Amino acid sequence: PLPATALADETTPTPAEGTPVATPTSAAGPGRVVGSVQNGSTGSPVPRDLEVTLHGFDGDSEISTQSVIVGPDGSFAFEGLERATGRVYVVTTDYGGILYASEIGELPLESDILELPVRLYETTADTAAVRVSRMHLLFDFPAEGVAQVVELWLLSNLGDRTVYDGDRGALEVSLPKGASGLSLDGGALGDRFELTDGGLRDRRELAPGETTGPRV
Repeated sequence: PLPATALADETTPTPAEGTPVATPTSAAGPGRVVGSVQNGSTGSPVPRDLEVTLHGFDGDSEISTQSVIVGPDGSFAFEGLERATGRVYVVTTDYGGILYASEIGELPLESDILELPVRLYETTADTAAVRVSRMHLLFDFPAEGVAQVVELWLLSNLGDRTVYDGDRGALEVSLPKGASGLSLDGGALGDRFELTDGGLRDRRELAPGETTGPRV
C-alpha cells in the first residue's frame, strides 16, 4: 500500500528516457535562463540568500551545472548559455530539506530567454489537507486462504504547505494484521519506505497540488 515539484529525496529531475541527444547549433547567439523563486505558502517570504542551481541535460546526461544566489525579490539569471538542439534546462533549489524544481525547458528558437520560475513552500507535519483523490484496488486469490491486494492511491495536498516531517516523511498508513509479501513501487524499505509497529511510513514529502503523485 501506498509517491513533486517538490522532491525530500535529493535527486535532480531529469528528462524522460529517450530524449534526443543535443547537437550544437549556431542559429542564434548565447541564451539566458531567467526566473524568480516564489513562496507559495500564504504570508511567507522568499528566504534570503537562497541558492538556485541550473542543470543542463543532453538526453539523459547532465552536462552542466551552475549556481547563483537569488536577488532580494527572488529573481535570478543564468547568462551565456550555449544553444544546442535538444538541450534542456531545469532550475532547482533546496529549501527545508526538500528539493524544489522548475519545469524542464529548452531555449526557444525565437528568443534568447527561457523563463523557469521555481515555487517552494513552507513545511508542515499536519496531514489535514491531504486527500485521496482516487484509489484503485485489485484483488487476486492465488491460493486457498490467501488474498493478494494491489492498491494505487492518487493523493492531493489541498493546503499551501508541503507535508513533510523531517525523517518521518509525510504519511503513515496501516497494514492489515498478518500481512506479508509487501512489495512497493517507487522505493524500497529502508530507503523511501519504513515499516512501523502498525504499518508503513512513506518518507517522501507531498507538495501542494491536485494528484501530486501516486502512492503504490
